[in-house]
Amino acid sequence: MLNDESLKNIERLHEMKNSGILSEAEFEEAKQKLLSGGNPLISFKHGSRSASMVRIVDERPDLLFKTILQKGMRFEALPDEETIPPDEDTAEFKVAYERAQLTNEAFLAETETLSDDEAEPSAGTLQNKPCAV
Repeated sequence: MLNDESLKNIERLHEMKNSGILSEAEFEEAKQKLLSGGNPLISFKHGSRSASMVRIVDERPDLLFKTILQKGMRFEALPDEETIPPDEDTAEFKVAYERAQLTNEAFLAETETLSDDEAEPSAGTLQNKPCAV
């Protein structure tokens, strides 16, 4: 689904093509790049360790932009995520988890849907769902 900005950009490309600034081939290439998500300003993924992008959640972009222009703003990075939560790093949890992998019917049923070939696109995926132990 195209957002308003993408539609405006495609309209601009049409105008550039119609005025002779872009050839038909250049227009098609630019349009395909725009539609395929090749423009990093329109379509990008936030990496967990990205230092070049800022992710802002639950804020209105227009008010945020206005605040930054008028008053300035200081950003602080979040602390690194723990890879293993402390409660899952106990011997008791590890034993219970291993036992559940061998005996929990819901877990066993989910793993039966998985393929042995990890590259197979039709392979099922385990969802991060809680199940009783």
